[in-house]
Amino acid sequence: MKVANELIADDLFGEPETEPQPAEPETTRPVAGRIANKAAMVFDIETGPVASDELEDLFEFDPTSLKEHDLLGAEFDPASVKLGNLKDKQKIKDKIEAERQKFDRAKAGAETAIEEARETAWLSFIDKAALSPLTGQVLAIGVWWSSGSPEPALYLQGEDGFESETNLLAEWWDLVRDAISTDSRLIGFNSDAFDLPFLVRRSWKLGVVVPPEVIGNGRWHRCFIDLMRQWACGVYGERVSMDRLAAYFGCTRKNGEAAEFARLFHGTDEERKQAVEYLRNDLRMTLDVADRMNVI
Repeated sequence: MKVANELIADDLFGEPETEPQPAEPETTRPVAGRIANKAAMVFDIETGPVASDELEDLFEFDPTSLKEHDLLGAEFDPASVKLGNLKDKQKIKDKIEAERQKFDRAKAGAETAIEEARETAWLSFIDKAALSPLTGQVLAIGVWWSSGSPEPALYLQGEDGFESETNLLAEWWDLVRDAISTDSRLIGFNSDAFDLPFLVRRSWKLGVVVPPEVIGNGRWHRCFIDLMRQWACGVYGERVSMDRLAAYFGCTRKNGEAAEFARLFHGTDEERKQAVEYLRNDLRMTLDVADRMNVI
């Protein structure tokens, strides 16, 4: 994938189409409805860690890199005690015993330190798990049409027939096939770097077929537009958060934190509603920003 300062118009919109587009498919979408030619749709995904047992298998921690590790297999050696000029047998015995106790405390402390380091590494691993397709999964996909749809279509794992991540991914690629066949635009934010790679890689993992047109030679199909890249205007390293961009345009602002989505999604009914509303709000932000940037 090209970096920002290498962007050209074809990177965003692809080569001009020289062949007639396929006829509109006869089937209709169960929620979003048939895609009209040249339609625009914003999309967003929410992710969370995979199951705990799978995470345990993926977690790696090497205690040998810690200085405390050398103590774990060590045994106290009385001969290593420096006695100086001590001659009294009792004092020598007391000195050795004191050093033994000191060694035992150090060894116990090393075991505690390593366990604490492992726990810290595990918590960090869990915190970041949702950000990688190696350790995360797609929990929800939201789409919102730029016209004719007062509400978004939300595909949530565990609801409305989407019992698994596999169902979500299959539904998503059906949407993409429709968009490609109708020359429509699929608009995301930082989607080239996060959403699309995550969706593709999880699909590979689960055996869900990715349309061959989606990515070829490291370039996404022209139907995809990333507002982050659009904002960069070809400037290398130019990045901005969605919330800041929304504030800049006077649009809807964030109503939560992405890091909390998985916890809320798997929480109480009320918490799950909060998670769903967070996704809905993100879609509204993307729609508003896309409109202000004249992408829609």
